[in-house]
Amino acid sequence: MQPFNTLIIFISSCFGLAGAITEWFWRSNRCSHLLPAAATLHSREGNGHERASEKALPPPDAAQQSPGPEGERDHAATRLQDLLTAENLTDLANVFLDLLAQRIEFERAELCLNQSKVLAKDAHHFPGTATEAESSLAIRLADRPRESNAQGTESAKLFKHVLPVFFGRHRIATLRLDSFCVLESRAQWAIENTLPVLASCIELCKYRNAVSLLRISEQRKNQEIKTLSEQLRTEQQRTRNTESWYQGIVNFSPDGILIADENGTIIMANPATDELFAYPPGSLIGKPIELLVPTDYRERHQALRNEFIRARSPNRTERRIGEQRGQRSDGSEFPAEIGLATLPARGGRGACFYASIRDISLRKRVETELRQTNEEQIAILETATTGIAFVKDRKVIRCNRALERLFGCSRDELLGTPTRTSFPDEKLYTSVSESIDRKLAQGDSFSEEIQLLRKNGSLFWCKLNGSAVAPLDPQRGSVWLLDDITEHRKAEQAAADERMRLQRILDSSPTCIAFVVARKIRFCNPAFQETFGTKPGDDVQDLYVRKEARSEWLARLQREGMARNIELQLKDSHSRVRSMLGTFLHFNLDGSEGELGWLTDITDRKRAEDCLQDQIRELERFNLLSIDREERMIQLKEEINELLEQAGRKRKYRSTRIAHIEEGGAKNGAYLQPAYRRGLTQK
Repeated sequence: MQPFNTLIIFISSCFGLAGAITEWFWRSNRCSHLLPAAATLHSREGNGHERASEKALPPPDAAQQSPGPEGERDHAATRLQDLLTAENLTDLANVFLDLLAQRIEFERAELCLNQSKVLAKDAHHFPGTATEAESSLAIRLADRPRESNAQGTESAKLFKHVLPVFFGRHRIATLRLDSFCVLESRAQWAIENTLPVLASCIELCKYRNAVSLLRISEQRKNQEIKTLSEQLRTEQQRTRNTESWYQGIVNFSPDGILIADENGTIIMANPATDELFAYPPGSLIGKPIELLVPTDYRERHQALRNEFIRARSPNRTERRIGEQRGQRSDGSEFPAEIGLATLPARGGRGACFYASIRDISLRKRVETELRQTNEEQIAILETATTGIAFVKDRKVIRCNRALERLFGCSRDELLGTPTRTSFPDEKLYTSVSESIDRKLAQGDSFSEEIQLLRKNGSLFWCKLNGSAVAPLDPQRGSVWLLDDITEHRKAEQAAADERMRLQRILDSSPTCIAFVVARKIRFCNPAFQETFGTKPGDDVQDLYVRKEARSEWLARLQREGMARNIELQLKDSHSRVRSMLGTFLHFNLDGSEGELGWLTDITDRKRAEDCLQDQIRELERFNLLSIDREERMIQLKEEINELLEQAGRKRKYRSTRIAHIEEGGAKNGAYLQPAYRRGLTQK
């Protein structure tokens, strides 16, 4: 604060000096209201040559002084006040030259600091030659006509006046004036006595600027201190948040985390460590770390710990990961994965180390299960009768024994072999490969029967089924199942031939055959179509003369599993009633359950049977007449035999009805009904 107080005292003295100068100014002659100065005159001819002369300017006569008007005095006082209160050196120079221009005629005026920096210029008579600095710092001239402005020519003599401005013994600025005439003694005296006040005002402005800069600097420093304080508080809060964040990570980590010093004493353990080893919370602090390993391994663990501490490097952090068995507080053991890292010294404890502990019991159990599952899958793979291969980039990567047998080569010969070698020709390989790529790219499976080539050059039919391991990424490979279907195709061909033979038999059979599903004809042979005029899709119920006949044989079919020799009355293609003898059974055709029926036309046979029945009835009537005559003869013979016996004579006729009937049976017995024969025998 002491330089600042000194500056205030200096400014106050300058303002007192300015008041005294102003009072003196109005007591002087008309030109003395301008600020005084000392001058050095230089003259230059129109052709550019310069000459300088220094003269002591005498003070003006008192008789030549005259007081100025009241308005000019007020204006001068105002401008002087502006001169004393100018905020910067440029404004100060403009005000000073404005005052100077009101009392002295000149063509150009320039005020420069000792660093030759232009503070203000008056370029009224040089509008086309002013520099960038001159145009940006040109002062305002008084709004009054000047005779010199109209009379200036290039051939006129130009006088240059250079006047130094001193503050004490230091030259602080230079005033340059250009005019077409020599300054009058009154003007010279006024300028000579004005320059000390100008110097004081320049220094005052400098100090005012210095004070302003000092204040700005102090404000900036205060703002920087405030900003640094805020940053410090922010960093402290961030540090606390970071510590809390890391502490939360440690406390809520599912893995056990502990820190021990170089002596193996636990100095920090998170809750997961306490829970993992079944210790009360916080009870592990201060305990030796060997407490957490099995008893028979503690000496070995201590030696390994010391070796790990000694092997640390000051320039890097040692890290190790391994498996170790841990011991809980109840003595039970469990497999653990341990991660170790060295830490810098802490609190005079020397070097410390960090340990992360993870219970891998579940992982070990899963690994065992996976290993067993893998062994089982390998056993299944190797014992499968279907050839199985894993293909990637169109090369066999893995295969089973069945695939070796299928192609007649060893596994070493198959692994890494391009799939092209299994195809008999390039055209088939290209076609199948394009189809496979298209199917797998769509996420679908591929299935097709193709001919492949064995090692010995023989061809065989193969059922090829495959799908991508990852449908969204076919480049990861695919799994293929290969079955030798050569014999199967032969059997299918034989079955197809047999079906064709049976179809020919069926088509040429005179028996009407049809397969019906839910009353609709699914299939019928030509004989059925020709007889009834139907086709597949027609309703069979329309063929029955008696509608309930279908329900009757269906019920019998349901009971017995097969309905044989069912006589039906059906309408043929000409709507004539025909007698049919049918046999029906349940049948499954292409997954559809229905009834298969065979119908034989017995219309002619029924007609013949009716004729035969009529003839039989006629014969029976004739037989009845013959039997009545024979019965009468038998009775007469019996009566004769009885009369002979009464007379004591021997029977004349063999007298049994049976014998007579047997004799006549050779002639008429074939025409007698069984009932008549039983009646005669009984008699």
